[in-house]
Amino acid sequence: MMQNNNFNKKHADGYESLPWKHVVGFVLSVILSAFSLWTVFYTGHSMKLLFVLISVVAFSQAILNLFHINAPHRT
Repeated sequence: MMQNNNFNKKHADGYESLPWKHVVGFVLSVILSAFSLWTVFYTGHSMKLLFVLISVVAFSQAILNLFHINAPHRT
């Protein structure tokens, strides 16, 4: 019961009204995806360099998502 009261108090104060970590993670993922797409369509680099760049961006997106999932929850 005490935990439920604490939960309602946080929402009443507007403390957790929007999950900002989720929003920031989503925006960063969209930016990294757009960068990859732009790199492939609008640059004249060799295919080998494009593959390396997209691999680096994909790895950074995976790390971003892993840290987002494993973030500790505050109580």
